[in-house]
Amino acid sequence: MGWTESGEWLEFKEVELGCGTYRFTARVATDSDGQKVRLNLDGLPGVTLPNTGSMTDYELVHLGEVKLQAGKYDIRMIFESDDLNLDWFFAKRSSAECN
Repeated sequence: MGWTESGEWLEFKEVELGCGTYRFTARVATDSDGQKVRLNLDGLPGVTLPNTGSMTDYELVHLGEVKLQAGKYDIRMIFESDDLNLDWFFAKRSSAECN
């Protein structure tokens, strides 16, 4: 997804996740300072992205960690700034603890 505008979003519907703590990471590019994205999971804050130097030079950015119960989630990535490119993002379960 590229050349975003503030307020745009990308949603993944009914993503099935087991219980545990998940770390979310994105591969992004921007040639501006202060660009932000946010995931709509359990109050994760917006993340300020590094200026990668161009719209084609990508870096990995951690979007946060959240402990979730097993279930299906609609995961929405909200672009809070203009002009950034998203190559991909993923969730990795960092702990299977389910208290």
